[in-house]
Amino acid sequence: MLLIDEQSLLSTHLLISQQTFITFQNLNLYMNTFLSPGWTSLCFPLLWAGCSNAEMATPAQMVKKFTECQSTCTNQVLAIYELFVKAPREVLDAFYQSALQTSEDPFGKWIAQLQQQDITPDASQMSVLQSLIPEPELGSYAQQLIDAFGPKELLHAPGPEVEITGTYELQSENRSGELLLSQLDNEAFRFQLTVIGGSPSHNQGLAEGEAWFADKRKGFIQLGTREAPCVIQLTFEEGQVIVETQQGNSASCGFGQGVIADGTYIRVSNIDPFLPPEAIISSNSNMLGQ
Repeated sequence: MLLIDEQSLLSTHLLISQQTFITFQNLNLYMNTFLSPGWTSLCFPLLWAGCSNAEMATPAQMVKKFTECQSTCTNQVLAIYELFVKAPREVLDAFYQSALQTSEDPFGKWIAQLQQQDITPDASQMSVLQSLIPEPELGSYAQQLIDAFGPKELLHAPGPEVEITGTYELQSENRSGELLLSQLDNEAFRFQLTVIGGSPSHNQGLAEGEAWFADKRKGFIQLGTREAPCVIQLTFEEGQVIVETQQGNSASCGFGQGVIADGTYIRVSNIDPFLPPEAIISSNSNMLGQ
């Protein structure tokens, strides 16, 4: 058993490797992190190999530890949630892989214990979960979390608060881009996103298809594959759309090297860009007549 007196714990440096140190600023941090039930068995055997906190463990390792827990599992529950905040897809995939290997699925148990901790995923995490629902392997897990924690007024939001249909242009000095949007209903929209990178290469990126609203202000475009996902968030504001890549890079999004779609796109037309040419001509004529 490792014995350290209280005074030395106030500022103790444990050598993890030649270049890695852990500093315990007070006794409570030490006790809560390493000596609480269930955590000692995980970190002490690995401490000298570099296991300083939950961040050092992978989602698969933490899910395995949680699955094996037979008593109070608070530390594992919170450690998994900490990983979930940073990498929700990886955590859900760890639960999915665990269910394939064992006869029990610990995911429901984790949700139940998470609720006991009075912890609720925030709006951004809920939006990521919404983006995972269409995936056949992870969708059911994402939906369970949404059902357990999701604010009902957002989960069943009647479409965006602003009109999104139209043509938008990227505001950038060294890149050009165009975003075409058409709201299909209160749940989905059609899009076409074109981006051209800066000099000297001027690589390009193109994505098109249908996507869904996450809440009254956001929508998600999901590209790539399960192994190399790409999730692009659209934030709808009056007359503009803010585009942010939430997960992935130019390769996983299917764009040319170094091409990113991020930026503010200003609406230059509110005509549905996906209407057939004759309908667009008719719409323009009606606008001129007004």
